[in-house]
Amino acid sequence: MSQLGALAATAADDLERIADNMVQLQSNIERIYMILGEPLALAEKE
Repeated sequence: MSQLGALAATAADDLERIADNMVQLQSNIERIYMILGEPLALAEKE
């Protein structure tokens, strides 16, 4: 495989990993909001 082809394959793998990480990050953020949601709602009422 040419150097350019190998670089393109590496870039594609990296982008796929980034996309997976973004999905995981979104899931983690949603979990944080669920955990903090009730205390934040109570704090806003005061």
